[in-house]
Amino acid sequence: RWDTAGPELFTLRDRHDRDYVLSPTHEEAITELIASSPQMSHRSLPLRLYQVTSKFRDEMKPRSGLLRGKEFLMKDLYTFDTTPQAAEETYNAVCNAYDNIFRRIGVGYVK
Repeated sequence: RWDTAGPELFTLRDRHDRDYVLSPTHEEAITELIASSPQMSHRSLPLRLYQVTSKFRDEMKPRSGLLRGKEFLMKDLYTFDTTPQAAEETYNAVCNAYDNIFRRIGVGYVK
């Protein structure tokens, strides 16, 4: 991501003059974790993993009307499915769950 995300990465240099990136996302780490699990098989799927953690970005402009700070708390959902159709079913189920949550608590939202 160093080359592809470029200036939006939150970078720093340590006292030994080494460059680091504060994590903007964790897709690679989650995927590597699942791939390295010896107990994982197609029978384990679908799998949904939630993660709530601090994220870091250095965005110059708002995206989709949202202005982000350099550090923010984000809830991510990583899903693993057996087929593209199963992935679409997972996506729809998650969307419906969030629709229900927002409707019950009375929060307006835009998809």
